[in-house]
Amino acid sequence: APPSVVTDEKGNALYVHGDTGKYLRPAPGHATLNILAMAREGLQMELRTALQTAAAKKKEVVCRNLSVRTDGGMQEVNLIVRPLTDTDLIQGLLIVSFQDVKPPPQGKRDRSKKTAGPGETKRVTELEQELLDTKETIEESQASNEELKSANEELQSTNEELQSTNEELETSKEEIQSVNEELLTVNSELHAKIEQLAGLQNDMKNFLDNTNIGTIFVDENLAIRRFSREAVKVYRLLASDTGRPLSDIKSNIKEIDLVEEAQAVFASLVPREKEVRTIGNDCYLVRVMPYLTIDNVIEGVVLTFTEITHLKKIEDEIREAKVYAENIVDTVREPLIVLDSVLKVISASRAFYQIFKLLPGDAVGRYLYDLGNRQWDIPKLRELLETILPKETSFDNLEIEHDFQGVGRRKLLMNARCVIEKTGYPHLILLAMEDITDRSTETERVEEKKR
Repeated sequence: APPSVVTDEKGNALYVHGDTGKYLRPAPGHATLNILAMAREGLQMELRTALQTAAAKKKEVVCRNLSVRTDGGMQEVNLIVRPLTDTDLIQGLLIVSFQDVKPPPQGKRDRSKKTAGPGETKRVTELEQELLDTKETIEESQASNEELKSANEELQSTNEELQSTNEELETSKEEIQSVNEELLTVNSELHAKIEQLAGLQNDMKNFLDNTNIGTIFVDENLAIRRFSREAVKVYRLLASDTGRPLSDIKSNIKEIDLVEEAQAVFASLVPREKEVRTIGNDCYLVRVMPYLTIDNVIEGVVLTFTEITHLKKIEDEIREAKVYAENIVDTVREPLIVLDSVLKVISASRAFYQIFKLLPGDAVGRYLYDLGNRQWDIPKLRELLETILPKETSFDNLEIEHDFQGVGRRKLLMNARCVIEKTGYPHLILLAMEDITDRSTETERVEEKKR
């Protein structure tokens, strides 16, 4: 049987029978079993055409008298390609057979050579050149194919990397969505806190504007942070003064340096409070206190100015009235005590202190019943003050006789009056007493003489 090769429709060798070395040889470069790449010079074109025709038409194709360059020279070969239809293994197989053609006798060959004209020789030369060009083209195509295969592998690798990157991007997208949701939640919380802070600022502004108390907030450098409307009466402040040092602003207070007071409070954390007067003779109660955060950290000083001009005027009037009343009480020759609504001594006459041997410091501010080692805790006097006086608001000429320590037994004639407030409750109690001890003794002497 002639040498043959079983191939698929693309020319890939599957089985080799016999010695095919005269017709096929390994191609240079990457190893391959494709017989088109291994075909010797003179076979490639016809072999390719025969394979395509046999595969397409499913019939035998015969190419006769092909000149093939072998290791020993040129050899004429018959090429036969037919499909294998009697196999159940693999469909689409082809068998390629090679048959050497015996050379004709010498005489005939010489005659054939002699009959060959110049045109045929030129045609053969052109065909050989075309075969060489085709071979080079095939080799270039094979090299390009290898390069494309390598590029395809690189593209596949790049595609895998892109898929991996895409998966990472998907993961990153999910993480970003999660972070975005968290940011939306935080943004909502911040928005709520901003609204709450705005509400607190509005509350603070209205509070400062409606308390009628001048307030100045300064930081640790004594620069103005915020001030209320009433503070303008004490310091000549403008809205643009926020951020300026307090020492740059002129004050209407003429008695103390509030900057030094603020520095001292910031250094010691001890609040200070003073009554001061302005250039216009208005009176203010100034409080200088440390500005503390929620974490109890000092961040400045708070100065408040409460106008007490009206209160000072009332205090002066009360003081004058008290002096006036005390002078009246001291002018009275009989013992007189002024009590408040709970029977504490507010003041007493000089005669009371002299007769009952007490000092003002031992009486003022104490309960009447506690005076002189509780010697004024007299049951009848209690009845007069706690039972009769609240009902009658006064009583006159009620006699009380009692032994007073260091004074002796005394007979007193009591008179009391309640000073009623507008609300109807007692405000002050005036308790006057007349010592009738000597008068009683004189009366007893006269009665004895009569008897």
